[in-house]
Amino acid sequence: MKVSSIQCFCKGTSSSEFLKESDYANLISELNGIKGELESSVGKLDSLMASGQGLSASSLNFGGFSPTFEMAYAIKSNVNTAISAIGDISSTITSNATAHMTNEWSKYYQEISKCLEELNSSLDGLESPDDDDKIKDIKEKIKKHEEKLAEAETNLKTAGGEDAPTIALDDAYAELPYQSETSTLSDSESLSKISDSMVLPEKKLPVLLSSGNLSKELEEYIKSNPGQWAAYIKNLKTGEITDINGDNKMTSASIIKLFVMAAAYDQINKGQVSDANKQTILSNMNNMITISDNNATNEILKALGNGDTAAGRAIVNSYASSQGYSQTSINRDLGQSDRGSVENYTSAKDVSNLLEKIYNGEIDNSDDMLKLLKAQTRRSKIPAGVPDGVTVANKTGELGDVQNDAAIVYSGGDYVIVTMSEGVSESDGIETIKNISRMTYEEYNQEKEAN
Repeated sequence: MKVSSIQCFCKGTSSSEFLKESDYANLISELNGIKGELESSVGKLDSLMASGQGLSASSLNFGGFSPTFEMAYAIKSNVNTAISAIGDISSTITSNATAHMTNEWSKYYQEISKCLEELNSSLDGLESPDDDDKIKDIKEKIKKHEEKLAEAETNLKTAGGEDAPTIALDDAYAELPYQSETSTLSDSESLSKISDSMVLPEKKLPVLLSSGNLSKELEEYIKSNPGQWAAYIKNLKTGEITDINGDNKMTSASIIKLFVMAAAYDQINKGQVSDANKQTILSNMNNMITISDNNATNEILKALGNGDTAAGRAIVNSYASSQGYSQTSINRDLGQSDRGSVENYTSAKDVSNLLEKIYNGEIDNSDDMLKLLKAQTRRSKIPAGVPDGVTVANKTGELGDVQNDAAIVYSGGDYVIVTMSEGVSESDGIETIKNISRMTYEEYNQEKEAN
């Protein structure tokens, strides 16, 4: 190995960027100061309430508390709640900061150990006197790295305990050089998120881990959002799958139209519809997909059922079942204002599998379906999370508290991404899906961006 390659391997790695105990100790101290002031206030309230000072005799209710006394008691209760909350916040910050430091120092310790190993290996085969300058240079680097390793070991033991260095090495060397800006708080929320929550800012998009940790990052991010979520993502180049509740049966909203489309083409190709019904289906297909027209969908269902939408729905359900889409069913017409307990369902995995088949041309009329999806006009979710110019073939779905989107993204080896949610607000749902899309794009395009 050449020395220059070792220099590149360690380039940019600096322990000065890492979180240290002093970085959050001041915050804990400030919180404890506030806690002390609040405790003092509670003491004063207790004193006033006990002695009656400030509570006029005329304000006292015979047989009960005066309004002023009750107000003081309520204030005391609220202040005690705040004191308890500060204690919880301090504890959370401490535990998360410790996890963060352990993670960063572990990676740094791994990197320096790797560098030292390679530097020592590079001495093999070098002989004096011709190699004296090279040997001297390498030994100087070894000395500096040994100093870095000692610092890393000390800080790692402080954060993670005496066994932390051994655990870090047992975890093997990372394949990619460590960069502190991509670190997270292990299995906890990020420190920035904890501190940010105290001032109630807008949600921040979590930073990405290095390649291969997308599922963990998405899981952490989704957990931080209200509602029920599912995501199923498949890299069509590598076969890597990120599955978060992918098999859960979820309210489909207009994503069910993907299955209506596939079933309709299937019936046409099998000659199961009349020429007139075929014309009705094809003339409504564009509006059903590109602008998510409910009336167009119902016309297709009616044509599939030869004038009966219920029969058309049964055909779609039969198709879904025959293709293995076990969580998918259409049980009512689209656009009903009074849905009652009758709903249409699918799962993120079912939708992903359908889109993958369309992408691979495994279904008749796949090219026609792709053209329709690429012409989608609703682009505020998954497409909004990728850079301009990236081709996205998608189909959205939304109801009062449901936000869904499913897409094939032609970038990063190409991938299918399906996100589904229930119990969310429109703005939160759209923003969350957009962020999931952005995280996925960045993960699958790291190598491309690095080049």
